[in-house]
Amino acid sequence: MIKKEFVELLIFEYIKIPKGVFIDLPKEKLHIIDISEGKIFITRRALKHFVESRVSELEKRHSRERILEMLLFAFSNLDDIFESLASATLGKNNRYKICKDYSHVGYPQICCAYERVGSDIEVVSIHFKKIN
Repeated sequence: MIKKEFVELLIFEYIKIPKGVFIDLPKEKLHIIDISEGKIFITRRALKHFVESRVSELEKRHSRERILEMLLFAFSNLDDIFESLASATLGKNNRYKICKDYSHVGYPQICCAYERVGSDIEVVSIHFKKIN
């Protein structure tokens, strides 16, 4: 399993890269979490997409430091989010969606889209959803 610190370093690296720039090993799967239902992976491409998409969404209302804090918070709470797979719903393109609200600690709801690959789970995207 990849250490969280390594993925956090990738987030720091990807936040500096201009949108659309190619990264090394985009299809490499990073084993990020183990849960009872299987192993959870994210590709480098999906991780970069998470970073650049959330930066472009959030930069209108938040400082770069706050954005980085939010990205790291979302990533560090994936194990908590995937704790309750039973609440996941099947959405478009045979992808599942699971969300968890963090408004009680000053963060938005975090939603993950994922696919089942055998007994494993591959995170396809991670989004913030504002709670009103």
